[in-house]
Amino acid sequence: VIITDCDMPRLNGVELLRRVRAAYPHLPVIFVSEKIPDKPSRSGGRPFAYLRKPCDNRILLDLVRSAVSAGRAVRYAQQPQLSDNEGRMP
Repeated sequence: VIITDCDMPRLNGVELLRRVRAAYPHLPVIFVSEKIPDKPSRSGGRPFAYLRKPCDNRILLDLVRSAVSAGRAVRYAQQPQLSDNEGRMP
């Protein structure tokens, strides 16, 4: 899980999200920022969640747990499934 601000000096959150999606398409990204965009960009996809600063650490922790679970579910779904005869000892 990546937790980042949207407003950074050299790289904005939208560009970071675009780069993350290109390299790791299913890695959850959570934006924590004072400024939440009214219309999220679709060019890099959408983050897993937006959270406004200052934020409650319990809410952030719940979001991280949900993002980790979602990431695991996606990775599991993408794994090749064994047929009935594969993986068994003869």
